[in-house]
Amino acid sequence: MFVAGLVVGAALLWLAVRNVDASAIGASLLRADWKSVPVFLVVLFLYYWLKAERWKRLLLPIKRIETRRLFPPLMIGYAMSSILPMHLGELARVYLVRTEQSVRASALLMSIAVERLLDLVTIPVLFAVAMLGGKALPPAVVNAGYVVGLIGVCGIAFVAVLVARPALVLGLIRRVAAPLPSRLRDAIVAQIEASADGAAALRSVAGMSSIVALTLLQWTMMGACIWLAIRAVGTSPPWPAAVLTVAMINVAVALPTSPGYIGSVQAAFVLALLPFGASNEAAVTASIFFHVLAYASVVLVGFAFLLKMGLTPNALAKLRASG
Repeated sequence: MFVAGLVVGAALLWLAVRNVDASAIGASLLRADWKSVPVFLVVLFLYYWLKAERWKRLLLPIKRIETRRLFPPLMIGYAMSSILPMHLGELARVYLVRTEQSVRASALLMSIAVERLLDLVTIPVLFAVAMLGGKALPPAVVNAGYVVGLIGVCGIAFVAVLVARPALVLGLIRRVAAPLPSRLRDAIVAQIEASADGAAALRSVAGMSSIVALTLLQWTMMGACIWLAIRAVGTSPPWPAAVLTVAMINVAVALPTSPGYIGSVQAAFVLALLPFGASNEAAVTASIFFHVLAYASVVLVGFAFLLKMGLTPNALAKLRASG
């Protein structure tokens, strides 16, 4: 999968920049409105704080953990995912919360899986909002978004049934896994059963409503970051363009990714902004402005938290291996 991520990232980067004048991008970045950076960073970290708040709500049936306790592991996880492929930084935040809060890793992994599924479910919603701009989007782009969204809906439905009727789901899994060796089959069933606690928040209508509201609010913050990046490089498309860019980033990062999502972010900006009249150079320039700020700030904050906890990436890897 590591190789797949590199191949996909390289292909997407090539598609995004193949018709781009590099000198025009450099000139646009020099003329960019860098005064908007402080506002961009405030909104960006509000986005991550909302993600930590959503994670807290997902974990409430297991253990009440304050948002300020979840924020550092979350930022460490995203920092490590920025330099590692395939969202491997998620394992770091699972390890840190498991160690500090004595929560089972299987439940934490399920809560993160629910996060991912909720993000996928929002993609069709974002497409619908973006279409309010009255622009005809490429059919392949729309179809890809709906397919990914459908996967999210199916995943959420499966998890909801697992929480509501665990015996039914586990019995079905046993039948499907019947051809496997008994030890492996029992291990799979036991792991899924143990992880169900991580989705227990889906049992409560009120709890689920707050989680959905936080999901929509956090993506609104990301849309604001993208809008600020587009405006900073001198392009003024309507607000639905920023919403579509959020949706396309969601689709792109659902694929195998290269370290730092290089290529995925650039392709998302180009595919989203071209229907709204932006040039290739403007779309790629906006993606670089956004990507550099988001990447650098997340890595710096994440690793600052890591060092504050007295850990280095190598020490964390060794602790995870021994634990």
